[in-house]
Amino acid sequence: MSQELQPKPALAGTQAHEKNKFILRLPCEYHAHLTEISRLNRRSMNSEITLLLEQHLTELLARGMQSTVESLNLNPVLPQPAHKVVKKFQSLSLEKKKALLALLG
Repeated sequence: MSQELQPKPALAGTQAHEKNKFILRLPCEYHAHLTEISRLNRRSMNSEITLLLEQHLTELLARGMQSTVESLNLNPVLPQPAHKVVKKFQSLSLEKKKALLALLG
């Protein structure tokens, strides 16, 4: 991990839910695309990136890739009921998962 991408160390006495600030270098076309999406959704670029990462991590969990997410100690910021839904979905058989996803469209 390059030094630029490492989160800044937390200050003494800060809480775990506080956000870390770091520099993210993106290709110009990604930046332009994210800028437009953020504008259309009336969100900051930071909020848009956070939402996209959260959705991606949730999808990983839903596809049974929980071990990857947990091994990196990454937990999507979802309300507790959403975590229950994801866990229940993970416990379903592949046939039931496919059927449920087909119903959801």
